[in-house]
Amino acid sequence: DLGLENSFMFNVDAASDIVHSRKDGLDINSSKFLSDEDKESIKKLIAKKNPDMTSNGIDEELNKLMQACSDYSVSHGCGAYSILALRNAKSNDKETKESFFGHTLLNSLGTEKWYEIMDRQLKKNGGGPLTTDDMSKVLDYYGYSYENLGHYTSESFSKDDKSGNYQKILEHLKQNKPVVLMVGRKDEGLDRGYSRTTFSSNEQDTSKELGKKANVDDTWAKSFHYILLAGADDNNKVTIIDSRSFDYENYKNIRYSDYSKLISYIASNTESTDRYSKYAGCILID
Repeated sequence: DLGLENSFMFNVDAASDIVHSRKDGLDINSSKFLSDEDKESIKKLIAKKNPDMTSNGIDEELNKLMQACSDYSVSHGCGAYSILALRNAKSNDKETKESFFGHTLLNSLGTEKWYEIMDRQLKKNGGGPLTTDDMSKVLDYYGYSYENLGHYTSESFSKDDKSGNYQKILEHLKQNKPVVLMVGRKDEGLDRGYSRTTFSSNEQDTSKELGKKANVDDTWAKSFHYILLAGADDNNKVTIIDSRSFDYENYKNIRYSDYSKLISYIASNTESTDRYSKYAGCILID
């Protein structure tokens, strides 16, 4: 049954709507993006870092950083969108992507951190997604209770591992509580049978987008990718809000997976282990 979203109080439509627009970037001229106070705090930081820069130069640099923020939301926004999707799924007061990547990130992470992320995007077109430490600051800003799982290996999520991570996440999801975690791609050939089951029946053509790179299993990630797990039913089927873009008109960014299969893709944040990424993490939200 792919109607799991109706079995618990989590607005998957609100969550999927906001991540579906990721590919379009941000309207940086929106009044919801950055307030006048936000812009002044960024300009003061620009002036501090560039003492010889003119007022016009500072304004130009601010505009470049604002555009970089839009670019960042498209190229590295999976962690941020997972938190924004969570927020909109749990609140009647929906937040725009402009407000989130601008005002909310600036005021939760701090001006210095926001500048660091966008400046890196501007100069290097890189930098990776938000870390779970960054996400935790945003959750604090919203006032949510959560547990950041800290350091772990992908192997610690095997069913019989003494850490208990496998059962801990599953029980959390069965209580209709969401989880944000990073997944990675697998080395073996793509299991198209499994990949197709992660989409609803009218979206299964989307799976043709998977495995294009030498038929490697990128069911959940081309490299590494944050997803939002919305909950699990009695059969351990998980509903997932996935901000990954596919070239498919009707794709709603809602996917499904057997829990044991999904958790076998989890990335590790411990070096020299399977599917390691320095950005990997897992957060359990109440």
